[in-house]
Amino acid sequence: MNAVSAGAKGLRSQQADEIVPLSERVLVLMCFRFAAAITVGVLQVSLVPNAAVVAQWLVVVLYLLTTSLLSAPVLTARRGLALRTFGISLLVDGVFLQGERVFGTPVGLDIVIAAYLVAVCLLVSFRTGLKVALWHSLLVFMIRQAALIGSISHPSIEIKEQSEVIAYLGVLWLTVIATAQFASLNERELRRRRYDAESFRLFAVKLAGVERVNDVRELLLQFCHDELDVGRAAWISPAAQGYTLELGLGLDQQADTESGVFFSELLRSGSATAPPRVVYRLGSDDKWLASLFPEARRLIALPIAAVEGTEWVVLEHRGRGNRLERRVISSASQACVAAGLAASRTAILAQLRRAATTDGLTGVANRRTFDETVAKLRVTPAALPISLFLVDIDHFKSVNDVHGHQMGDVVLQSVAGLIDKSARPDDLVARYGGEEFVVILTNTTSAQAFEVAEGMRIKVHAQQEPLPVTISLGLAQADDAAGLDDLVARADAALYRAKEGGRNQVVVDVPARSFPATTVNLGEISSAL
Repeated sequence: MNAVSAGAKGLRSQQADEIVPLSERVLVLMCFRFAAAITVGVLQVSLVPNAAVVAQWLVVVLYLLTTSLLSAPVLTARRGLALRTFGISLLVDGVFLQGERVFGTPVGLDIVIAAYLVAVCLLVSFRTGLKVALWHSLLVFMIRQAALIGSISHPSIEIKEQSEVIAYLGVLWLTVIATAQFASLNERELRRRRYDAESFRLFAVKLAGVERVNDVRELLLQFCHDELDVGRAAWISPAAQGYTLELGLGLDQQADTESGVFFSELLRSGSATAPPRVVYRLGSDDKWLASLFPEARRLIALPIAAVEGTEWVVLEHRGRGNRLERRVISSASQACVAAGLAASRTAILAQLRRAATTDGLTGVANRRTFDETVAKLRVTPAALPISLFLVDIDHFKSVNDVHGHQMGDVVLQSVAGLIDKSARPDDLVARYGGEEFVVILTNTTSAQAFEVAEGMRIKVHAQQEPLPVTISLGLAQADDAAGLDDLVARADAALYRAKEGGRNQVVVDVPARSFPATTVNLGEISSAL
């Protein structure tokens, strides 16, 4: 009883990772029970002299009815009860089969019992098969001992020698152990494949939420490290004359990875459709990879199709000897294919995002980005005070009229580049429309914003290529969210005064609470600031 109960517990521990539902396996086992019971009934009626036919078939029917009722709860949602009753049904199987063997005829029943134990190993689990075999062994010894002391007596009972019993059980156990070994290997392989599929699914789910290429690289290398027993790994990209390291995991910290482009014989002339390359020791002609993977063994180089060419992932497997499992190479190849698709997707999304947020001609932010930024600043008090200035290229219409619109586009690009380089890293430079640009500076006073604007004006004025041009700038500031409502209008008014005042200058709109309600050149009030 304890052995089979333990078998039921073994079933319970496996319920989380069942490959085939228990209900289906129990249904097949019930079909086997019906076939075995009918076979036993036919053998007993045919081979036992003066057999009580009605009584024999009544026992068979009673056995089938009992085991069916005990197995039926498996079809319900009450799994705990189902496992207990199913375990009891396995006990009933042993009592029926060993009882028929002792009180009937052993002819053919040994084969039926062996086949039954094989079926339990294959259909339930190899652990349960071993425990059921132990239950049958206990029954054999119990019946023999009871016969020896006279507790049970029957004309057909023949008390066998202990050596015969041991030989019978030896054959029985040999059959069960061989089947259990086969079943365990098969079950282990199936579960490993299921685990690999589940881990790969989770990896793919993580890739689906990634928006940066470098995050894709990190996920892939970490997946290989966690799931494929990889010790060291590197993501390598092609360069003009060789290769460069993009990301490494567990690499030698002393390796020279910052000095630019390197050559690798292992990765030379590879394509995205090339098969994985496996080497068990790097040659002396691949000094760069040898510096990344000192004393490396069992290296796998897998190509990845990227937007800008074939990239490579190099993995060092931590196995033993010179043997690499096909599973490791296959799983790593699938992961690299998924990572390559994710990296291409993120690169394309980044391009689309840049196209949606930047001006196609000048490369700075577009009007849509500017409007969205202003909307966010309205609910971001930490960004205050906010300074904004509008920039206009002086006499730009004459540039188009005299030199043509193509030269006008070149001038726009040149001025936009100078403005963008003169801005600080956290400043937003956007094309406002035509030849006008707008710059937003957060946490910046008027004096600080004037310094940035004046620096832009000076750089543009000093630039002589492709044409000498100048710019006018109108600056305004908001100290609170309410001030953002008319910030652009005040900056535009200041820009108008800069043009009226002779162009090529910065004019500041001074709020009434800080300065007189006039718009003046900041140079005239520098002492006040």
